[in-house]
Amino acid sequence: ARSIVDFWRRWHITLSRFLRDYLYIPLGGNRRGRTRRCVNLMLTMLLGGLWHGAAWTFLFWGGLHGLYLVINHAVSAVSAPIRDRPGLIGWGYRMGAWGVTLLAVIVGWVFFRAESFDAAWRILASMFDPRGVSLARVYLSFNAAQAIALAGVIALIAPNTNEIFRRVNAPIGWRFREPETAPAVFARVAWGRSLGWAVASGAALALGVIYVSRANEFLYYQF
Repeated sequence: ARSIVDFWRRWHITLSRFLRDYLYIPLGGNRRGRTRRCVNLMLTMLLGGLWHGAAWTFLFWGGLHGLYLVINHAVSAVSAPIRDRPGLIGWGYRMGAWGVTLLAVIVGWVFFRAESFDAAWRILASMFDPRGVSLARVYLSFNAAQAIALAGVIALIAPNTNEIFRRVNAPIGWRFREPETAPAVFARVAWGRSLGWAVASGAALALGVIYVSRANEFLYYQF
């Protein structure tokens, strides 16, 4: 995602649609001017934070994303000429937008997960402390660093589920479509009715069955 708006279109789509259809649009959406749109965005995200639990950290997380969205709409109104520009300038803007979005989301997750504001500030201080780089070399083995780098490459380059399943119809009746920006090489990994995909799907299912029996604390167990 290269913006917070794009992030919310991709992440937790069920929650995003719920917030849009039952909170943002009934509040007036963007039909009553820019100021009212900003207010509606903040109210929607604050309530979305409270939906996760009655805690100040969740409320702050929602308000933070509301502020992100307000800033995003303000920036997108003036950045279109650069964002859509071909060549190195447009590419540099898109990569910078991706990096800023990633950083903003990660900072938000700290407040979402932390037990208190004090814990959140300590985590953020550690994240941005340059002295932590040398400590990371002690605790992070070379193999682990390679695995993290490989996972990052896969996350950025590999096709997502929509791109893999673009040639089949979903059970709910709408068709998965490949984004126009997807590289042509993704066509090679498009899902199809074949022995190879049958084996791969069966192996994924078997691993899921094996690991699902392990105890994992559900995120919303206390709500």
